[in-house]
Amino acid sequence: MSNVLDSALYYITSGALYPVIVILLLLIVVTLVLLVMVVVEYFTERRRFREPIPHFLRDIEEASCQQIPGVIARSELLHRQKTALMTLFNARDLPAEARWNTAKRAVYECGEYYRRRESLAGLIARLAPMLGLMGTLIPLGPGIVALGQGQTDLLANSLLIAFDTTVVGLISASICVVLARLRKKWNADYANALEACEATLLDRIDALAAAGDLDYTAPMALEADKADGKGESSEGKEAEDAEEAE
Repeated sequence: MSNVLDSALYYITSGALYPVIVILLLLIVVTLVLLVMVVVEYFTERRRFREPIPHFLRDIEEASCQQIPGVIARSELLHRQKTALMTLFNARDLPAEARWNTAKRAVYECGEYYRRRESLAGLIARLAPMLGLMGTLIPLGPGIVALGQGQTDLLANSLLIAFDTTVVGLISASICVVLARLRKKWNADYANALEACEATLLDRIDALAAAGDLDYTAPMALEADKADGKGESSEGKEAEDAEEAE
């Protein structure tokens, strides 16, 4: 009975070696992709995130209702933050409670977007060392047996696999720990900046409403969003002109 159990354990552990190696290779590839994404984000978004928040808040407080969209569009905030502020500004005709709910929803959506990136790196940081340890222990069984039988080649191959899987797991985990901490810091900066901007914008909307200067015509968009739809609008206008000419 014990021989049957020993054989079953041996085949289970031996069969798990190659899936563990494959998963470790996938994890190191995903880790490199996450590293490249952080570097690209730093040079594309993070370096542009230089808007002096107090100066921007002062501009919002001094802007009229017609000037607020331009102040938001000209700022150096992230595009996702600008979109959230414009969404809140377009909800200026709603009741105060609805505006607050809109602001909280925008902060939540932005936070979830960045937390998803952070959570993946954190998952790999926890998972990679465990898989590396499995890849270390599994080949040691056949290696010890090979040592007893004097098969040094098989022993050397088992030890090589054990060391390689350990190193790959530790490399992946180390990089992801750094990435997760870095993204956590960035996410906190983005969330704090957005919350401060939305709070100031809400106060400004309330002040404009009290002064009777809260004009509302139609939802406005960022200049970049307008530029994206400009081509389609011109094509539609040309089509309408052609139909009228006919």
